[in-house]
Amino acid sequence: MKIVYSHWSRQPLTADKRIILALSVLLARRHYQQIEMVTDDAGASLFRKMGLEFSKVSLSMNDFRADKEAWAAGKIHAYALQEEPFVHIDHDVFLFEPLPEWWTSAPVGAQDDEPRYRYDESLTKVHPPHRNLVALPDYNWHAYNTGIFGGHDLDFIRGYANEALKLIHDHPCFHWWAMPVYEQAFLSKYAHDRKREVTLLLKDHDEAEDLGYCHLMECKNRPNCVSRVYMRLQSEDRDLYRRAILAGD
Repeated sequence: MKIVYSHWSRQPLTADKRIILALSVLLARRHYQQIEMVTDDAGASLFRKMGLEFSKVSLSMNDFRADKEAWAAGKIHAYALQEEPFVHIDHDVFLFEPLPEWWTSAPVGAQDDEPRYRYDESLTKVHPPHRNLVALPDYNWHAYNTGIFGGHDLDFIRGYANEALKLIHDHPCFHWWAMPVYEQAFLSKYAHDRKREVTLLLKDHDEAEDLGYCHLMECKNRPNCVSRVYMRLQSEDRDLYRRAILAGD
């Protein structure tokens, strides 16, 4: 299975984010030989400084355009580019064990169900709030977490990604709170409308530890959580840690 990362340089990588990404790639390489990065010239230069090793680096983000507040648009673009089965993982996902074959062999897979309450701010804080709901007309509201996402049904994945990008591009006054609606809730609607099952890696978050899977999510904004990532990377590869710190200078 091919692992794909993506980075659009309109979303800069702080030192914390570089350390988190470095640990993520280091752990993924222990289980997978084919690990690719979809980025742009600035991203490729940064990753060379960090010494991150990828099987392939695509520079297709050089020509990608979207509102800078659409922070996940770059990775949706990366989904649309794929021409063979793949798994895209976010920078803050750690694979301590290989992903289970029952999940990597699925036509379409995502991390888990995303509860409605996580989107309350996305749906109400943007003015006018109805702008967010253009992706979800007449739909029994639901979402999937795409911290990890991919599969074998490339036509479905490409269709979802292209339609999600069109919705993002059609709203020039974009607000970053709206992004999860277009990225994750629209995925659920797109699958629902096409009667397509999305295989979930986790039915319950308690299963994550048994699978050797970790997605930092909001934890990456907490100093105590980030400090543990710093310590883990130092213990795993001190040279990579040093390069990740210095790459922003």
